[in-house]
Amino acid sequence: MSVIATSNFRSTQQYWTTEEDVKLRDMWESKHNWTEIAIALNRTKESVCRHAQLKGLPNLKNRFICPTEFSSRERQIVYGTLMGDASIHKSPNAESYYLEMYHKYEHVDYLHWFEKELIRFNPKLFIWHPYSSYYDRIVDRCNFRTSSTTVLWRQLREEFYRGEHTKQFIPTHEITPLALAVLWQDDGCYSHGYGTLSIQNYPRDERDKFIIYVQENYDIECHIIKSGVLGIGRRSLDRLVELIRPHTIDLFKYKIGD
Repeated sequence: MSVIATSNFRSTQQYWTTEEDVKLRDMWESKHNWTEIAIALNRTKESVCRHAQLKGLPNLKNRFICPTEFSSRERQIVYGTLMGDASIHKSPNAESYYLEMYHKYEHVDYLHWFEKELIRFNPKLFIWHPYSSYYDRIVDRCNFRTSSTTVLWRQLREEFYRGEHTKQFIPTHEITPLALAVLWQDDGCYSHGYGTLSIQNYPRDERDKFIIYVQENYDIECHIIKSGVLGIGRRSLDRLVELIRPHTIDLFKYKIGD
């Protein structure tokens, strides 16, 4: 099985302007680490490191320090995907934790979006090509994983999990439209003016908490239908779409009927 790390945003050797080259050298000479330079240039750390080598800048020891608190935007993005597809795992042979999610290759732009939004957590994006017995062919899969060098993932695991594997919804924290948008992009479905949200893996009491929370805070009514999926009627779906449309990436506009 081969694992290939992908690049993000712009390619390594193309579209570097003179101004970017000057900024890269200035920040390198000022001893900024690669993550700080990548954020300033809106590029991945890997792209910056490779371009620095092409420009003859010796490797700078990476003084990456993972954040000890979330920005409000980072927190809501993480809340949304933890309610959806992402999980928090313990690092092998260590007492640290990291955030991880898997998607099919067609959703790689979505993971690039996460890569940009959570760049302070030193994320890595991988593509690999396993054999699928279900499809009886080789398939393309994507894996997104953050650094484990922060206490935040341990804290969130304690908040989001009960037991070893069961995630829970936590209405004690504010869930903004941004978090709802991430959850909908992970697990929502729009069809002919009606919607479903696939959070059937939650225990029944946790799904009930979610139903109460969105009704009380956003006037969105939903109910449990077959297989534990949440159903959302036309009026409430229109309300949800109104809230999450500004936060929905182009790849998933079809999930809001656009």
